[in-house]
Amino acid sequence: MKLQTPVQLKDPPERFRLNHRFFSMGSCFAEHLANNLIHHHLSLTVNPFGITFNPLSLASQLHRMLNHLPPRKDELFQHDGLYHHWEYHGRFSQANPETALEGMRLAFDEGATRLRSAQQLIITWGSAHYYRFLTDNRIVNNCHKVSNTAFERLRASQQQIMDQWEPILNRILSENPQVQVNLTVSPVRYLRDGLIENNRSKATLLLTAEQLTQTFPGRVYYFPAYELLIDELRDYRFYAEDMTHPTSQSVQYILEKWMQTMLDPIDVPTWELLQKLIRQLDHRPLHPDHPDQERIRQKVHLELDQLLASLSIGTDSPR
Repeated sequence: MKLQTPVQLKDPPERFRLNHRFFSMGSCFAEHLANNLIHHHLSLTVNPFGITFNPLSLASQLHRMLNHLPPRKDELFQHDGLYHHWEYHGRFSQANPETALEGMRLAFDEGATRLRSAQQLIITWGSAHYYRFLTDNRIVNNCHKVSNTAFERLRASQQQIMDQWEPILNRILSENPQVQVNLTVSPVRYLRDGLIENNRSKATLLLTAEQLTQTFPGRVYYFPAYELLIDELRDYRFYAEDMTHPTSQSVQYILEKWMQTMLDPIDVPTWELLQKLIRQLDHRPLHPDHPDQERIRQKVHLELDQLLASLSIGTDSPR
């Protein structure tokens, strides 16, 4: 008896190694996956502009990093006592403009460097909807709680996204010949749009992702994170209380599928050992003050350090 409709996962053109350099950009789902990999000590840079949902803003951010166009002080604006930037998430906003700019520039420099050295670029699109600032017609990544009357809300077309992403990917793949692009669509549902509009938005992203994999065969790979949650898990118990975001169990399930699909078989035993060591360190003993606990933790830390050193994980030196 079949109780699931499993998603057929296609083999990627090239599998990654554990010591590869990763760069993840996109929605909050991209951060969930990235944080899990960082927790396992993989070398990963995530969202130098902060969480970004729409593909047009993501393309603009990549354009800035490729052309080394860091944020400028004259691009900041003040609202509700904080200094913001239209292309940056609110976590970069500060009461002092110099402090805000410093944080943005540090993240920008890290992202620009990693973009040119990454071996795996993971892009997660969240929504085809975007906001246009009426004053100067710019597309904004974050509205920063400015009145919604200052914006027009639109849905990007497939052609509009392709016009931005095809030249961007051409440039990235040309300047970084070793990079493989992993493209995903976030399974997070945007219920405030209504289910019909949410599905239209996701359909636009899915069709554009398909077009990009056809345009860049062997370099751009689509991983079906969206389909795994919507079609394979397919149950409300895999959603958090807001009925929008996946549970931590769901995120873990999708990550495991991603690793099974993308990881080079040579590194599978090492990945299993790495997971085991991290689980041991995450464990909270019933009696943490027991004399044996410190000795056990030191032993696990030593084993983990030796494992990471053997792989050069966390460095910019390829194996």
